Amino acid sequence: MSQTPIETGMPTGAESPVPAPVKRDAKLRLAVQRIPQPVWSLFVAGAQGTLLGVLGKAAGQPWLLPTIGPTIYLQAVQPEHPSGRVYNTIAGNAIAVLVSLLVLTLTGAYASPDMIATGVVTWTRVAAGILSLALTMLASSVFRANHPAAGATALLVALGPMQQMHHAINIIIAVAIVAVIGVALRRMRTGGKRPS
Repeated sequence: MSQTPIETGMPTGAESPVPAPVKRDAKLRLAVQRIPQPVWSLFVAGAQGTLLGVLGKAAGQPWLLPTIGPTIYLQAVQPEHPSGRVYNTIAGNAIAVLVSLLVLTLTGAYASPDMIATGVVTWTRVAAGILSLALTMLASSVFRANHPAAGATALLVALGPMQQMHHAINIIIAVAIVAVIGVALRRMRTGGKRPS
């Protein structure tokens, strides 16, 4: 049973004291929000890149991938952008991987040389790249999972350097790590405000 202000000794209309941990959290959030954008961007890129590199090294997997760069950039520079949400980040990249693997199978591009590693340009790889990018954009729109970095993922898979299943798994793991870290960093930066 709650006590009245008179029973607790507090004057009527007085607010209850704010616990010390809540005050500290509020001060920390305010301090983070006051960090200049270029400094914040440097911190986010450094923190996420370092964490991915360390975790990847520990797991023996290449999780610091080119396709992760645009996602980190988006989270650092525009933390409130809707395409930076966890759903968009993970679903957009998963769509890109699945669509690109399907396109590689349908076009027969698996048999063509890796366009990026060899520098050999074949019509099959060009077609696979264009189709993967276009179909990724279409499917991402249908599933409301638009995420610009998914375009980079589609091309990395379709053009050859990351066309095997273990590459696809590494992409999704890396993307999930960045998405989860991004939530924590976004909350710090925006004071808990979610992307619309």
